[in-house]
Amino acid sequence: MINILKAELSAYKENKSQETTLYYYQIEAVLEAYKYYDLNSLPTKELPIIVAPTGSGKSGIVTMLPYALGSRKVLILTPSSTISKQLADDFGFGVQTYNESFFAKAKIVSDPKNLESVLETGEVIKATKKIKANQMHWANLVIANAHKFTREGNRILMEIKGADGKILKLENPVSVFETFDTVIVDEAHHYPAKIWRLIIEEFKNKKIVFLTATPRKNPKKQEEGKKTYKIIHEIQKSEVEGKTIRKSDFFDDFKWTWSNDDELIQRMYAEIKGFLSQHNKLDNSIEHQAMVLVNRKAEARQYSEHLNKIEPQIATYCTSMESAKVKKDSQESKKESKKKKPIKDSSKINEKNFTNGKHQIMFVCGKLIEGYSNSKVSVCVILRNVRSTIMFTQFVGRCLRLNEKRKEDNIAKQTQEVTAQILSLKRHDQYRMWGWYTTGKFPRRPKKVKLPSSDELEKEISDEEETDDDENEEPDLESAGESETESYEETSEEEMDE
Repeated sequence: MINILKAELSAYKENKSQETTLYYYQIEAVLEAYKYYDLNSLPTKELPIIVAPTGSGKSGIVTMLPYALGSRKVLILTPSSTISKQLADDFGFGVQTYNESFFAKAKIVSDPKNLESVLETGEVIKATKKIKANQMHWANLVIANAHKFTREGNRILMEIKGADGKILKLENPVSVFETFDTVIVDEAHHYPAKIWRLIIEEFKNKKIVFLTATPRKNPKKQEEGKKTYKIIHEIQKSEVEGKTIRKSDFFDDFKWTWSNDDELIQRMYAEIKGFLSQHNKLDNSIEHQAMVLVNRKAEARQYSEHLNKIEPQIATYCTSMESAKVKKDSQESKKESKKKKPIKDSSKINEKNFTNGKHQIMFVCGKLIEGYSNSKVSVCVILRNVRSTIMFTQFVGRCLRLNEKRKEDNIAKQTQEVTAQILSLKRHDQYRMWGWYTTGKFPRRPKKVKLPSSDELEKEISDEEETDDDENEEPDLESAGESETESYEETSEEEMDE
């Protein structure tokens, strides 16, 4: 793997044709991880991080890392089942044929006949019972949603521990993670949340690689014995624009005020439809879509219902509330009768329908803010005051992915790539988040600057009557009638919440 990557990077730098379709920044990221562990002995004092913007091909980097690091048994930790499934597809064991794997698509393995011998059969941990059934032990590649270790799984982590502090299996005193030599953490900004931290602590003497678009900063006061973050490679947004992600624009001049008033709902609907219509004219190879982030879970259903009254089937919703309610109702129904049909999770169904193009607009809250890959989404609307740079960056990333169909020459010649549109309410001050997203600094909120009144200006003039008129410009008294104006300053991320 390393020799292939080095050869491909050399070909790129020398402007020679490449055997694969890998981007140079993907190759550089993987080689930096290899170099880090080649130069550093275990255990390391840092948590190495690869920073990769949303849509830059991070899943491809994850897919190559186990091979580049020479790992024998790997745990890949994710924050959601959606991301777990996408990675399983990339590794080739979540799809029907190996030809749909990342190694085949990127032409890392040129002969399809060799894919079966190269790709590793893995296991996706979809439920805590799989952990209890020891299905983590037979597979050399395990993809697990970290939250599967909470609730019942949390007791495995918290209670089933030996005197040495290692996690124990239920059957015998051997750590669940004992045989793993590598952990790769996708969307690593979730660390150091408790359950993530507990798992990572089990890999103290093993290889660890974090990947995220939004790395956390090292705390100012570092706890003794705690590892610090070390960025080993960072891919810049400018490197990937036009290759895997769209350019983007931000608008916050809209005066929408949410209520049950049909006129206001119609206005918001018209704005989104207007942008989608523009995008469809530029690139008619797909039907473009929009995602809307709301503040409360009940709003997602309410707003989608309002839009569906204007245009049937135009909107849908996806929230974490639905999944939690379904699980609770299912448990209660099992107690009452085992013969009852299982309750369906409407959010999962809605997500699938939206991905398949049945709806143009999807309202989300608590789900699909990160890791959801759908290149038809070209508009993101923020209907809440987002104060987290991580949430803002992750959600904006949902509309940045380039239309994959435009990779085909005949479609690329007949269409134009669209610019992703991010819309927000003026009153939510999301221009500050956009400023941080694009420049790394927050513009300060407007400061009210007191201007002198007309009387004060006239007094100033009378005081200076003896000076040469040619050397003094007459003040514009009409414009001075305004008592306040706005000025902007820059502030750092630490000052955001002040």
